Amino acid sequence: MTTVKDIRVALTKALKAEYPNVKVYGFDTVEGYERPSFFVYVTQTFYEPTINVTHKNVNIEIDYIQQTPDEADALSFFERMERLFCQKLQVGERFLNTSDLQMYFDGENKNIPCFEMDVEFYSEIEKEPDTTPLMGEVIYDEEVKRWDYL
Repeated sequence: MTTVKDIRVALTKALKAEYPNVKVYGFDTVEGYERPSFFVYVTQTFYEPTINVTHKNVNIEIDYIQQTPDEADALSFFERMERLFCQKLQVGERFLNTSDLQMYFDGENKNIPCFEMDVEFYSEIEKEPDTTPLMGEVIYDEEVKRWDYL
């Protein structure tokens, strides 16, 4: 079953491959981060289980903290994110569909490039194998008669 943690790990791996010298942080880092860096936020926005599968929606936000604000570098970041995640996000051996890609500037001065997307997927619910013994031979000793209701 694909988890939010699996998605977070896949995002970090993809960002590290695209930007090998840029650190990736999460919501738990508020001070002491290096520049340039990424802040990645993964939030599950929908969860619906059935007996065999779960249906999930996950929102992903990637904030790019630049060394110094640079519009050309920010636009390059947007292009690279779009190319990297435009249709699929590889999570392990799965390729999850991405949708609603958004690129915008955020922050107090509107100078932090942000990339956002949604991922919707289904996962099989892993179940323990049923080890209950099956019913053996059935011996039925009573004759069933047909009733005539006419």
